[in-house]
Amino acid sequence: MEKRVLSSRTIRVFAGLVDYVFLYSLAGFFLFFILNKTLELPAGEIGMKILTLFPVISLVYCFKDSIYGISPGKYVVGIAVRTKDDFEKTPSLFLLFLRNISLIVWPLEILVLMFSKKKQRLGDLLAKTIVVRNHEVRLRYVLLRLFVIVIIITIAFAVSANVILQKFIT
Repeated sequence: MEKRVLSSRTIRVFAGLVDYVFLYSLAGFFLFFILNKTLELPAGEIGMKILTLFPVISLVYCFKDSIYGISPGKYVVGIAVRTKDDFEKTPSLFLLFLRNISLIVWPLEILVLMFSKKKQRLGDLLAKTIVVRNHEVRLRYVLLRLFVIVIIITIAFAVSANVILQKFIT
């Protein structure tokens, strides 16, 4: 069995930022389609439609590590969530959810991560998880993966913007 190395704090924060940008970019893409169907509505009703998306986005964010303990950001940088007792075992869906719901108190999460000897945040301590390097990732592969994600997000925004512009033109 290969020895796993704990992920650095910097890599974890970077992965979290990638997750944040990725998720909210996808949410923006869907929002364009919601707005496209409701552009004739008063501004207050459009605002209510936008507000209904927030709980959905938050719920999706809580399940971001559901596939083998790897979120899009973790995939990009080559890290994964594992159980504290077995570095090879992916935590249950419930533990992954519990781990991420604690991000509601993100300032506290950052403080705990900064001072934890095992580089754990509050959610990791609650769910008894750790974040390890999933495999050795070279910088060029990280950049390539980021490039692909940026292209996907750009295409999504271009398509949705085009749909909205077509509505104004016709």
